[in-house]
Amino acid sequence: MRRGKTRTLDLMSKSAASSRFVTAVLFLVVASVPIGIWIILFDAAPPGTSLEFLGYGLSSQNKSQAFFVFLLLAGVFSVVAATLVAFQHRRNVLRVVFAGGLVQSFGYLWAGLWPMAVFSAFPLWWVWRGQREV
Repeated sequence: MRRGKTRTLDLMSKSAASSRFVTAVLFLVVASVPIGIWIILFDAAPPGTSLEFLGYGLSSQNKSQAFFVFLLLAGVFSVVAATLVAFQHRRNVLRVVFAGGLVQSFGYLWAGLWPMAVFSAFPLWWVWRGQREV
């Protein structure tokens, strides 16, 4: 038996997904958490008061205003980043998305959400790999 080569018996097909596709999917998964929090916030509001909850969450009277604004920006960034990575085929776009992803991960660290900081860093490796494909 030769060393260094794994035999698979060709029972499993190889994945043909590009780094861009994987990155876009991972950014959408990351976006599901802050968007899900906002959906729960609106769903927990009594009927007809959802806009009042939005106004309070973003008002200066709320002590956690920065947290809610950050969650809103993080969700929007992740969706926009997924769209850009999927449809724009330029290296500069990937660099901007990579920098934005780093800022997002450090923002989660700033907010004290350590698991989310690690979770939001997963797409960054694939963005880095996607720069080599362009």
